[in-house]
Amino acid sequence: MGIFSEAVDVMYSAQGEPAQLVWRGTVYDVAPHPLCWYERRAWWERDERLPPGTGVGAVDTQIWRMVLSDGTAQPFSLDVAHYRPAGRWRVIKIYDPEDAVFAEDPADGDPGGAVDAGGDFGLDPGEGLDGA
Repeated sequence: MGIFSEAVDVMYSAQGEPAQLVWRGTVYDVAPHPLCWYERRAWWERDERLPPGTGVGAVDTQIWRMVLSDGTAQPFSLDVAHYRPAGRWRVIKIYDPEDAVFAEDPADGDPGGAVDAGGDFGLDPGEGLDGA
């Protein structure tokens, strides 16, 4: 697993969810129903003030956990931050297929994170966002 920041482009489905992601020249399909949450930024540490009515994205950052596939390799999962209102997207965390996210659940024999597109992938949404 790695933690870093790298720009990507994201295309949306008709429902407003990420459907495809372009990273390092490769187009990846996003598994249905990626997990989304918001992370609170330390806004009180900034000296600047925003005009009333602005500030979307100044307090909270939208994070998406996506399972990606290019059709040739094993699917993998990553976290992508969406910085609003600029509309920028950045990969902030990559999960290796060997991580516990992809381990088989002995109780039901089904793989965990990579193919369970309708669930929360068995992960804590805040896991690793503070660099831990």
